[in-house]
Amino acid sequence: MGGMQRVILVLGAAAIASELASCSKTENGAPQAAVASDPVAALKAVMAKAKASVDAESDWTVPPGGFQTKWSRSKATLAETYAMDVQKTQSLVSPYVGSVEFSCNERLNEAESEGDAKSQPLTIENSYACRAALAHQDGKWVFKEMKCAGGTPAADWIFIPSGDGGAHGRCRRAIESATQLVRLG
Repeated sequence: MGGMQRVILVLGAAAIASELASCSKTENGAPQAAVASDPVAALKAVMAKAKASVDAESDWTVPPGGFQTKWSRSKATLAETYAMDVQKTQSLVSPYVGSVEFSCNERLNEAESEGDAKSQPLTIENSYACRAALAHQDGKWVFKEMKCAGGTPAADWIFIPSGDGGAHGRCRRAIESATQLVRLG
Protein backbone atom coordinates (compact mmCIF):
# COMPACT_ATOMS: atom_id res chain seq x y z
CA MET A 1 0.00 0.00 0.00
CA GLY A 2 1.37 3.41 -0.96
CA GLY A 3 2.16 6.17 1.55
CA MET A 4 -0.80 8.32 0.44
CA GLN A 5 -3.29 5.43 0.72
CA ARG A 6 -1.95 4.56 4.20
CA VAL A 7 -2.40 8.19 5.38
CA ILE A 8 -5.97 8.33 4.04
CA LEU A 9 -6.80 4.97 5.63
CA VAL A 10 -5.35 6.04 9.02
CA LEU A 11 -7.15 9.41 8.91
CA GLY A 12 -10.44 7.71 7.97
CA ALA A 13 -10.16 5.19 10.81
CA ALA A 14 -9.30 7.96 13.29
CA ALA A 15 -12.31 10.02 12.19
CA ILE A 16 -14.66 7.04 12.59
CA ALA A 17 -13.26 6.18 16.04
CA SER A 18 -13.54 9.80 17.15
CA GLU A 19 -17.16 10.05 15.99
CA LEU A 20 -18.12 6.80 17.71
CA ALA A 21 -16.50 7.89 20.98
CA SER A 22 -18.17 11.31 20.97
CA CYS A 23 -21.66 9.89 20.36
CA SER A 24 -21.66 7.39 23.18
CA LYS A 25 -20.97 9.49 26.31
CA THR A 26 -21.81 12.91 27.71
CA GLU A 27 -19.14 15.27 28.99
CA ASN A 28 -19.51 13.76 32.48
CA GLY A 29 -19.38 10.16 31.20
CA ALA A 30 -23.11 9.36 31.34
CA PRO A 31 -24.51 7.44 28.36
CA GLN A 32 -26.39 9.47 25.78
CA ALA A 33 -29.62 8.46 24.10
CA ALA A 34 -29.25 8.68 20.33
CA VAL A 35 -32.34 9.74 18.38
CA ALA A 36 -33.02 10.05 14.69
CA SER A 37 -31.17 12.89 12.97
CA ASP A 38 -34.26 15.06 13.42
CA PRO A 39 -33.79 18.06 15.75
CA VAL A 40 -37.55 18.15 16.48
CA ALA A 41 -37.49 14.51 17.65
CA ALA A 42 -34.38 15.28 19.72
CA LEU A 43 -36.09 18.23 21.43
CA LYS A 44 -39.12 16.07 22.18
CA ALA A 45 -36.77 13.49 23.73
CA VAL A 46 -35.17 16.23 25.86
CA MET A 47 -38.59 17.26 27.18
CA ALA A 48 -39.59 13.63 27.89
CA LYS A 49 -36.39 13.08 29.90
CA ALA A 50 -36.85 16.39 31.74
CA LYS A 51 -40.43 15.46 32.70
CA ALA A 52 -39.34 12.04 33.95
CA SER A 53 -36.54 13.65 35.99
CA VAL A 54 -38.80 16.24 37.67
CA ASP A 55 -41.53 13.67 38.32
CA ALA A 56 -39.04 11.27 39.94
CA GLU A 57 -37.59 13.95 42.21
CA SER A 58 -38.66 13.73 45.87
CA ASP A 59 -40.37 16.48 47.86
CA TRP A 60 -38.27 19.34 49.19
CA THR A 61 -38.64 20.51 52.79
CA VAL A 62 -37.38 24.05 53.43
CA PRO A 63 -36.90 25.86 56.77
CA PRO A 64 -38.06 29.43 57.38
CA GLY A 65 -35.74 32.11 56.08
CA GLY A 66 -35.62 35.16 53.85
CA PHE A 67 -39.16 36.03 52.80
CA GLN A 68 -40.46 32.66 54.01
CA THR A 69 -41.76 32.73 57.61
CA LYS A 70 -42.79 29.07 57.94
CA TRP A 71 -41.50 25.60 57.14
CA SER A 72 -42.68 24.33 53.76
CA ARG A 73 -42.60 21.17 51.69
CA SER A 74 -43.07 21.20 47.93
CA LYS A 75 -43.17 18.92 44.88
CA ALA A 76 -42.62 20.15 41.31
CA THR A 77 -44.04 18.58 38.13
CA LEU A 78 -43.78 19.34 34.43
CA ALA A 79 -47.07 19.32 32.51
CA GLU A 80 -47.68 16.49 30.03
CA THR A 81 -48.30 18.91 27.16
CA TYR A 82 -46.09 21.67 25.83
CA ALA A 83 -45.74 23.79 22.70
CA MET A 84 -42.47 23.92 20.86
CA ASP A 85 -40.98 25.60 17.85
CA VAL A 86 -37.78 24.70 16.03
CA GLN A 87 -36.37 27.08 13.44
CA LYS A 88 -33.51 26.63 11.00
CA THR A 89 -30.97 29.42 11.18
CA GLN A 90 -28.13 30.60 8.97
CA SER A 91 -25.61 30.01 11.77
CA LEU A 92 -22.89 27.41 11.35
CA VAL A 93 -22.55 27.10 15.15
CA SER A 94 -26.29 26.82 15.93
CA PRO A 95 -28.07 25.61 12.79
CA TYR A 96 -31.35 25.33 14.75
CA VAL A 97 -32.88 27.24 17.64
CA GLY A 98 -35.77 25.94 19.67
CA SER A 99 -38.25 27.28 22.16
CA VAL A 100 -40.52 25.27 24.41
CA GLU A 101 -43.51 26.67 26.30
CA PHE A 102 -44.76 24.54 29.18
CA SER A 103 -46.24 24.64 32.67
CA CYS A 104 -44.08 23.97 35.68
CA ASN A 105 -46.44 23.14 38.52
CA GLU A 106 -45.87 23.06 42.24
CA ARG A 107 -47.85 21.62 45.13
CA LEU A 108 -46.76 22.73 48.59
CA ASN A 109 -47.71 23.29 52.20
CA GLU A 110 -46.66 25.66 54.97
CA ALA A 111 -46.35 24.67 58.63
CA GLU A 112 -44.98 25.86 61.96
CA SER A 113 -42.54 22.94 62.32
CA GLU A 114 -40.46 20.65 60.12
CA GLY A 115 -42.44 17.62 61.33
CA ASP A 116 -45.75 19.24 60.42
CA ALA A 117 -44.43 20.25 56.99
CA LYS A 118 -43.34 16.66 56.31
CA SER A 119 -46.61 15.09 57.54
CA GLN A 120 -49.26 17.47 56.21
CA PRO A 121 -50.69 17.14 52.69
CA LEU A 122 -49.57 19.44 49.89
CA THR A 123 -52.62 21.71 49.61
CA ILE A 124 -51.34 24.90 47.94
CA GLU A 125 -50.98 24.77 44.15
CA ASN A 126 -49.00 27.10 41.90
CA SER A 127 -48.65 26.92 38.15
CA TYR A 128 -45.96 28.78 36.24
CA ALA A 129 -46.04 29.43 32.50
CA CYS A 130 -42.45 28.88 31.36
CA ARG A 131 -40.43 29.38 28.18
CA ALA A 132 -37.10 27.66 27.61
CA ALA A 133 -34.74 28.73 24.82
CA LEU A 134 -32.29 26.21 23.38
CA ALA A 135 -29.78 26.11 20.52
CA HIS A 136 -28.75 23.05 18.55
CA GLN A 137 -24.94 22.83 18.60
CA ASP A 138 -22.54 19.97 17.82
CA GLY A 139 -25.35 17.44 17.38
CA LYS A 140 -27.24 18.17 20.60
CA TRP A 141 -29.56 20.73 22.14
CA VAL A 142 -27.89 23.24 24.48
CA PHE A 143 -29.94 25.03 27.15
CA LYS A 144 -29.71 28.84 26.87
CA GLU A 145 -32.27 30.40 29.25
CA MET A 146 -35.66 30.03 30.90
CA LYS A 147 -38.28 32.57 31.94
CA CYS A 148 -41.47 31.95 33.92
CA ALA A 149 -44.56 33.90 34.91
CA GLY A 150 -47.45 33.15 37.21
CA GLY A 151 -47.71 31.61 40.64
CA THR A 152 -49.34 33.06 43.72
CA PRO A 153 -49.31 36.02 43.67
CA ALA A 154 -49.13 36.25 39.88
CA ALA A 155 -45.76 37.52 38.67
CA ASP A 156 -44.51 39.00 35.43
CA TRP A 157 -42.02 37.09 33.26
CA ILE A 158 -38.80 36.61 35.21
CA PHE A 159 -35.47 35.05 34.26
CA ILE A 160 -34.86 31.80 36.18
CA PRO A 161 -31.21 31.52 37.31
CA SER A 162 -29.52 28.12 37.57
CA GLY A 163 -29.41 28.24 41.37
CA ASP A 164 -33.14 28.93 41.84
CA GLY A 165 -34.46 26.66 44.59
CA GLY A 166 -38.13 26.87 43.66
CA ALA A 167 -40.22 24.64 41.44
CA HIS A 168 -39.25 26.55 38.29
CA GLY A 169 -35.57 26.16 39.22
CA ARG A 170 -36.08 22.40 39.48
CA CYS A 171 -37.79 22.41 36.05
CA ARG A 172 -34.89 24.43 34.60
CA ARG A 173 -32.25 22.05 35.97
CA ALA A 174 -34.15 19.03 34.61
CA ILE A 175 -34.22 20.49 31.08
CA GLU A 176 -30.55 21.49 31.32
CA SER A 177 -29.59 17.98 32.45
CA ALA A 178 -31.75 16.31 29.79
CA THR A 179 -29.89 18.17 27.01
CA GLN A 180 -26.75 16.27 28.09
CA LEU A 181 -28.51 12.91 27.66
CA VAL A 182 -29.95 13.30 24.14
CA ARG A 183 -27.79 13.49 21.03
CA LEU A 184 -28.73 13.27 17.36
CA GLY A 185 -27.93 9.84 15.96
